[in-house]
Amino acid sequence: MDRKTLDKLWAALEAARRSPRTAADLESLAKMCGRRERAGGNHPVWVTDHFPHRPLPIPRHGGNPAVLPHAKKVILNALEADAAAWEEVLAAEKQNGGTDGTE
Repeated sequence: MDRKTLDKLWAALEAARRSPRTAADLESLAKMCGRRERAGGNHPVWVTDHFPHRPLPIPRHGGNPAVLPHAKKVILNALEADAAAWEEVLAAEKQNGGTDGTE
């Protein structure tokens, strides 16, 4: 993750708050945050290998691609926590003057 990518992520998260989103849109944001879909199980759950954050379910319901407003809010809050954690990583890298291999 670099500063340019993180700035794009923050802009995408802000835009997602203002308009309805589908599960595919939210999954795309999860990938931008460095999350991956966990293999196995009956429900799609997104996990991160970079931070000790909780797994994040992103509901995908058959014919209705839209995510309910409350669920969207919870998902975006979790993704913003990921972005804030990346901010801390970048700040630490800048302070140390190099990279620590967490890309």
